[in-house]
Amino acid sequence: MSKLKQKVKKIPNLKIRSFSLLKAFLILLIILISIVLINILMAFSSSKNGTSINNSSKSNQSDISITQEKARWTSGIKQFGATKEYEKFKQEFSQKDFNTQHLASHLFGYVLYDTVGINGVTVCDSSFSFGCYHGFFTNAISTNGLSIVPKIEEACSNKFGQSHASPCRHGIGHGLVEYLGHASDKIPIALKACQAKTNEPGQTQFFGCYTGVFMEYFQQIIITGKTPTFLQKPLDPKHPYDICPNLDKVFRTPCYFQIVQWWQQVYNYDYQKIGYLCENIQNPDEKTACFEGAGNTIGPSTNFDYKLASQTCEKLNYHDGVVLCKGAAARTISAQPTLSDTATHTCDGLEGQDYLTCVNYTKI
Repeated sequence: MSKLKQKVKKIPNLKIRSFSLLKAFLILLIILISIVLINILMAFSSSKNGTSINNSSKSNQSDISITQEKARWTSGIKQFGATKEYEKFKQEFSQKDFNTQHLASHLFGYVLYDTVGINGVTVCDSSFSFGCYHGFFTNAISTNGLSIVPKIEEACSNKFGQSHASPCRHGIGHGLVEYLGHASDKIPIALKACQAKTNEPGQTQFFGCYTGVFMEYFQQIIITGKTPTFLQKPLDPKHPYDICPNLDKVFRTPCYFQIVQWWQQVYNYDYQKIGYLCENIQNPDEKTACFEGAGNTIGPSTNFDYKLASQTCEKLNYHDGVVLCKGAAARTISAQPTLSDTATHTCDGLEGQDYLTCVNYTKI
């Protein structure tokens, strides 16, 4: 018996889900997680009010001036055209941190829609974790309501192809929550709008519009006031699963996958607590999604260091959950061109079928 099996508990009959996703979806998720994790660390380091983390709603502001940048980009789009101004914007922000890049690209998307309307959708691209699309779609839906969603869906499919458009559709999820509201009773409406108005085949929906809804719900991005801001949803300690258990079955799995990113913040990276919460989810598929969600956040949060990622997954303290976590973390590392050769080492410490299961994640 390996040292890992001596340290963690064994749980029986846990089904392993193998997502057949394209690399583009995984890379988007990794970047998005990295953005939020950077914001989390900044929020923790700057907190001075001493309020309990479980009961406070924390925010983090960038150093971007909304008023100045809106005026500058509006003028540039009108003078030089949207495409040239966007290229200039990307070059200007190319060396900034992910947090600044993504917030700024959200703001640029807002300005782009205000200036040129729906035709501006052809200007945005995948840069800065598709942030331009997210801001563009949020503004478009806020301005026009749900009637514009099919046009946005069509624009995503036309530009990226039906099977590659989920990262683009992710922005629709953000926009739906911004339009409908961030209250918990509005989230099922947003999810059903995703289901009805976007055309996401199979498992691609796991990283598309649904994920955008949950990200905006747990980590709101505010493009008002003086600077763009991340605002964290407060945790009710009596209800750590928040909205997930009360959703329709089709929405629960992506919710449990996404919620781990929020738990990292509200529980201050207490992976033993996170492991306990994942393990106590009764549905096997939802439990699997939770442990995989842990791995997908641990990869970026450990800077794709396979040793640290492996050690962190072990803190979850449930054997099958550790296997799933290590596999998902290895998958995020395998997507990094300069680190892909190290990805399978995340599975070190596992034996037999457990090791093979973990390694197979790097081949998806």
